[in-house]
Amino acid sequence: MNLFLTLRNRVIIYLITISGLSVSFLSDSQSKVKLLEQESIEILEQYCFDCHDEETKKGNFDLSNLLDEEGHDGSLIFENLITGRMPPADKKQPSLTQRKTLLDWFSKRQNSTTINSYQRINRNEFVHSLNDLLGVKLDLTGNIPEDRGTHDFDSDRKILLTKEMLSSYFSVADEMLEFALPEKGFPQERIWITNKIKDSHDTYNIYTRNYQEGILFSWTRANNGNNYSFFYDNFDPPVKGWYELTFDARKLGNFEEDISILVFSGKYYFADDRPQPQRLLDVISLSNREVKSHTIRAFLHPGENVSVHCYSKHTFRKKKGDQGAYIKQLKAKGPLVDNWPPKTYQKLFKGLDMNFTSRKPIETSTFQTKLKAIGGSLSVSSHQVGMEKENMQDGSNRTFWHSQFSPTVAKPPHFVVLKNPAKKEINGLSYSKWSGGNGNGQVKSYSIYLSDDAQSWGDPILEGKVDIKRSYEQPILFPKKTNKKYIKFLVTDAVSLDGKSIASIGKLDVITSLPQAISTSEISLLSRSQKDLKKVIRQFAEKAFSSNITEDELAPYYEVSLNSFEEHENFVMAAKAGFK
Repeated sequence: MNLFLTLRNRVIIYLITISGLSVSFLSDSQSKVKLLEQESIEILEQYCFDCHDEETKKGNFDLSNLLDEEGHDGSLIFENLITGRMPPADKKQPSLTQRKTLLDWFSKRQNSTTINSYQRINRNEFVHSLNDLLGVKLDLTGNIPEDRGTHDFDSDRKILLTKEMLSSYFSVADEMLEFALPEKGFPQERIWITNKIKDSHDTYNIYTRNYQEGILFSWTRANNGNNYSFFYDNFDPPVKGWYELTFDARKLGNFEEDISILVFSGKYYFADDRPQPQRLLDVISLSNREVKSHTIRAFLHPGENVSVHCYSKHTFRKKKGDQGAYIKQLKAKGPLVDNWPPKTYQKLFKGLDMNFTSRKPIETSTFQTKLKAIGGSLSVSSHQVGMEKENMQDGSNRTFWHSQFSPTVAKPPHFVVLKNPAKKEINGLSYSKWSGGNGNGQVKSYSIYLSDDAQSWGDPILEGKVDIKRSYEQPILFPKKTNKKYIKFLVTDAVSLDGKSIASIGKLDVITSLPQAISTSEISLLSRSQKDLKKVIRQFAEKAFSSNITEDELAPYYEVSLNSFEEHENFVMAAKAGFK
């Protein structure tokens, strides 16, 4: 009996202890949740409520009341936080710790659900699906991290989405939607024609030479064994998009094999000791002995330059003779749109009336230096016949200005005056020596003077030296910006092989910011019907989900679209919000 009572007492004590611990744990857990909620609301008050409270409601979005609604899980807010879209870039930003606090809180507000069996879409399938839905052709797979881990297949549904993965999927969707339905319209299609290449190191320049109306290329490679490409000048893609590249070219040489023109895009580099990543766009096989147009299509980005590597074992490092790949010119056209209006609009808004202007490509003006672009010009202390001042402004350092040395040698000082009649703001000068030759007259040191009347120069604002061993452009930055009408580049020392005072310069230009206005072609939908908008959303959703969808299931997408339509009165942007 005593044994039974003792055992019962132990059980009772054990149960009481467990109950107490459970209550304590529950209380502690609830306390942490409450504290997290309090911290999150304080952060929202600090960074969000100024624009999204009951009075302001920017974007028709009242965050203060929305959080009080039962069943609202804050998924839209979570998405904007995780992608960094909110707060806007020009507003005060929460710290990473504060942003994590908000994300933790909103994730805990999600309704608990049982995950049903499903097939996971990997990054390749996701991008391919969006291309199909939007009628575009973009490869943004590389913008989404590889997430296979230790699994054999990246479509394995056991692989859970991380915060970083989710953010990258949202970002890719945003980018593809903006490409298909650009908010500010489609950039104007342009045409560039060029037969000039950017300067390369002297050891590579010798394998290209002027020939007829273009350039004759021999095959060469870098000292480290890598291909060395020559970059075309006077064509810089203003926006990302598809471009058509047409090379008017022919093969020269008494050999049967074709010459291969490997076309690359990437950031320009001067020599193989400072290479930049390049990607192969296409290969042209050159067998024709008459000039013929060879066209490829490529997706290009701002900051990239097109380059060529012309391969043939018969032309390896040939400096002379009529053998090699002769390229008369490069003609670039873009950004291209497959149809007008684009296939995307015809696909997503089928049957709806559209308003759009005609779209024709415009030819871009020929090369201009920045000095010419601001209405400026040059004058020099003297010049040698055939080596005039204009050579400093022709975009190449193979041609050059030289002070007079025949029949008499011009006396120093030797200088160049850059004229700025419009008094534009100038940050400095861009200098290049001329490539080739024996280096006689190359500038070693300089002084910079400023004036408003070309008479009174005062003291130099800057004195310095240039690297006489390098042909690449060397920036000479002023201590502060200037809008003076005259800038004098005075040569204070130069290479002299015969003891004479002479000077020479390959290129000289100003460093300044030029306006980059990009004209666009816009398309608008004439419909102002909510019924039409809901129909567009339904068609897109049913194709995206590959199933019939009820009105209740579509309600969230309708709501987002209709709210946008009511606020901005823009049918396309409203549909775009719903598509997302």
